[in-house]
Amino acid sequence: MYNKFLVTIFSLVLYVLAGILVCILYYYVSNFLLDFFTKKNSNDSLIRAFIFIAPAFIVLVIFILYPVFETVRLSFFDKFGREFVGIDNYIWAVNDPEFRRGILNNLGWLLIVPTLSTFFGLVIANLADKIWWGNIAKSIIFMPMAISFVGAGVIWKFIYDYRGPGDQRSRSYLEVHLRLQRTR
Repeated sequence: MYNKFLVTIFSLVLYVLAGILVCILYYYVSNFLLDFFTKKNSNDSLIRAFIFIAPAFIVLVIFILYPVFETVRLSFFDKFGREFVGIDNYIWAVNDPEFRRGILNNLGWLLIVPTLSTFFGLVIANLADKIWWGNIAKSIIFMPMAISFVGAGVIWKFIYDYRGPGDQRSRSYLEVHLRLQRTR
């Protein structure tokens, strides 16, 4: 058990270091080749920009765009992805009341929350600029907003974790709350 854990940690560190080394080598070799093959006074900024943006663009295509298009393509197939069903999945989704409620909840979160957050943020920033201890007030206000990505990931996992009818996990928060109240 202990050796397996150490091997896993060592492998993780090794992969991270290898990835960093590959990035450094890519940029160093790219710069060296550009400097070597281009004239000193030429306008190579377009090529240099493309070389430095290319890795990010490749990652974007592989991890963002491809899954989006594959998800749309698979939405026209059955749940196993084998049999073409056309728009039957969309018809089912539109006629399902829970799906419609979920879409309306998401639209509410997407439209109302950012709008109100931006409005109140601008009001608070304007008010904090007008007081003599504004920098301290801004620090107090914005310090709690430094939430970790791990915490945000856990929150989103709970939000998108499907809990079907009769699933006991859907009541876990309520049960913990009730048990804490009973112990007092």
